[in-house]
Amino acid sequence: MKKTILYGFIVGVILMFASSVTAKKEFGSVPAPEILSFSDVGETVCFDWTTVDLAVKYSLDALFEVDTDNDGEADMTVELSFGTGDYMDDMQAPGICIPKSDFYYVNGDGETVLISGDGLAKVKGLNPGKGNGRQNNQFSPLYPFTLVQPNG
Repeated sequence: MKKTILYGFIVGVILMFASSVTAKKEFGSVPAPEILSFSDVGETVCFDWTTVDLAVKYSLDALFEVDTDNDGEADMTVELSFGTGDYMDDMQAPGICIPKSDFYYVNGDGETVLISGDGLAKVKGLNPGKGNGRQNNQFSPLYPFTLVQPNG
């Protein structure tokens, strides 16, 4: 009897983990925008994209491979997220302008390090609120850009 209970418990645990691993990730209802342009405007960089139905605001992620120990090879991936609600008066605007000083990471010594170089950006539309469903909407295709910090 004890073995039957134990086997039943083990099978139940396996099924629980297997179902969470095999569950298909479903995307939200807001379609993916497409990044159209990147511009360097002195102390700021701007991204523009296509508007999409249902989006009331947008989230832009920037990804960088960073060489933290200056050996010429990337040691870390830094992913930064920026929302139109944080930078724009109009959250539904099909673009965002971000100060270059907001592109940074904190190193192992606790120092802020500004990021320069090649990066990839992706954007997704959001429609948060009660009853609007999950917000894991599709991101745009990756858009390559180069960030050049002042004096760098």
